[in-house]
Amino acid sequence: PERAVLAAVDETLDTGAVSPGTMAECLDLLGGPAQGIEFLAAIGNWRMFSQLLRTLRIPLEEGVAPWPPDGAMPPEPVIGVSGGMAGREGVDGAPVLPLLPPDESARRGKELGLDDGQARRAPYRLLLQHPPLARALNGLLSRLLYNGVLDARVRELVIMRTAWRTGSAVEWARHVPFCRRIGISDADLLAVRGPLEDADFSAAGRAALMATDDTLETGAVGDGAWAACEAAFGTLPELLELVAAISHWRMYSQILRSSGAPHEEGDTVWAPDGRFPAG
Repeated sequence: PERAVLAAVDETLDTGAVSPGTMAECLDLLGGPAQGIEFLAAIGNWRMFSQLLRTLRIPLEEGVAPWPPDGAMPPEPVIGVSGGMAGREGVDGAPVLPLLPPDESARRGKELGLDDGQARRAPYRLLLQHPPLARALNGLLSRLLYNGVLDARVRELVIMRTAWRTGSAVEWARHVPFCRRIGISDADLLAVRGPLEDADFSAAGRAALMATDDTLETGAVGDGAWAACEAAFGTLPELLELVAAISHWRMYSQILRSSGAPHEEGDTVWAPDGRFPAG
């Protein structure tokens, strides 16, 4: 049984999502959609904590031995971000995990204080099969999205860069309206997909996207990007929230892609031009 679970972890680390075959094996082992969702969230959550701990250089506690039982160091992390699975969810396959009917999802969402329209969207029709987990994930999402200290434009650029580079078509489509409401143009959306040296972003935006790329490629923000972020952002809470935001939306990408969450009716796939990411 552990083989399928560890294969799912490896696939997520290597490609950004669990393949349908491995996910089916895990569901047989775990017992149902709620357990499957929690499993995906667990992989994403502890990957997020790894990224936070490594980026912030959190030291071991006094007296804690490194890498027990034998002290052997792991190889230098080499972490992929697409692995040929870009855009799988909601585009060219059926959902791997079932979704709640919209009315039932809305009923459960109301009990958690979610907006009716929000609860009827595919991500919550997935997550609300496990209400305590949905509550926990929504709490962090709401803090970062609606009550955070990070500039909204910077946050959305980070989300869109993450969605593009991890191939999460659903996450991209979900945030196009957010971007447009705060003045991010279609030209900006196209630029966030490409090399940073070709884009006309602010110092804060460029630093945040450097940090995003580092995290996606190596699992932590490197020294150069961190120095750029320290220069661009004024407070420690902004820096902490930036690292959390990168990790949080990467986790959502993993959950959406692994579960096969579909697009909402009327969504444009990879707006504004419909071009898919390579991978």
